[in-house]
Amino acid sequence: LAPMRMNVIANILNVDEYGALALPIDTRNVDELISDARDLALPRGMSVLAPTNVNVGNAFVVSDGYAGLTGVQTLSDLARVSDAAPVVVGGPPTCPTEAWCLPFLKNTYGIKVKAFVPLDAGGALSRSAVNDPNIDVVWLSGNDGGITEFDFNVLEDDLGREPVNPIAPVMQQSRVDPDITKVLNLVSSALTTQEIREMSHRVDFNREEMNDVVQEFLRTHDLSAIDVAALADQS
Repeated sequence: LAPMRMNVIANILNVDEYGALALPIDTRNVDELISDARDLALPRGMSVLAPTNVNVGNAFVVSDGYAGLTGVQTLSDLARVSDAAPVVVGGPPTCPTEAWCLPFLKNTYGIKVKAFVPLDAGGALSRSAVNDPNIDVVWLSGNDGGITEFDFNVLEDDLGREPVNPIAPVMQQSRVDPDITKVLNLVSSALTTQEIREMSHRVDFNREEMNDVVQEFLRTHDLSAIDVAALADQS
């Protein structure tokens, strides 16, 4: 059992199935994305369960200094600024080829990119790079607790073009049963983007124990009878 970002896993499986030149799965419809992911996962012995209400999409962030100097608040603002001064983008090593990263900035918004700096996948290195004077824009996951901790300037997807990227449980088909499915569906229906960002913040920055944070979430949503550890062992 593993919680997966559906846009990411669907495109990984899509490339595995159809090759590197396959058109990326790029949709703003959750039902379409889940259907595509299930079609690709099924032949590989994986089952995709109901998605959460969490959308862990892109968070393209800039420093206070860059925002103050350029006045950027949206990705369209960044596109206009980049016409005169192409930007340096920092992100995970796969960013240049992932549809949701550099291609999204270039093809959807027409942002001119001067250079790309490989960082980690939205971790401590990426967070620290936000204030690096040699990097203009940094990719973070939309649920990153660092956004709350450092009050980062997240550029708005003002055209509403970002592909959806909900989280959904993925598990071996042979281990799926009605009881596990029911429990996971209850958890998925209770999760929201803001809650998962706040939980990430509490674990990563307040140094709270993950189990304590999870148990509080379960109590808040009347799900405290669920034994998450036992559920993981079963799956």
